[in-house]
Amino acid sequence: MGLINALMGMFPQKIPTEQEALDAFEVDIEKARQPLEALAAMGAASDMKNFYDNLHLSPLKVHVSFSLGGATQLPTFVGTVLQSIGVTLTDMNDVVFKLSYYERNYEFLS
Repeated sequence: MGLINALMGMFPQKIPTEQEALDAFEVDIEKARQPLEALAAMGAASDMKNFYDNLHLSPLKVHVSFSLGGATQLPTFVGTVLQSIGVTLTDMNDVVFKLSYYERNYEFLS
């Protein structure tokens, strides 16, 4: 029964008049003439959240590399001192995170 109700929601309940159809068509033409960047900016500015009935991603595998030192080079003396007290422990190269799945039900997400 739930499937039938969901399918019925896809179809309009009333037939639009010619004037309503013409107005909707004119709005579509105006949006088609706008540059894509303007539409994307309007969507980002509106801060709308999407509702996800069932969001399921599987499997997930993420490779992460991290370095606290950054790209700038420290002077030799300072670099040696920092390395001796453990700054090198904060470097991670190609750490792999694996998840069998990620699932969210009935959530608003942006």
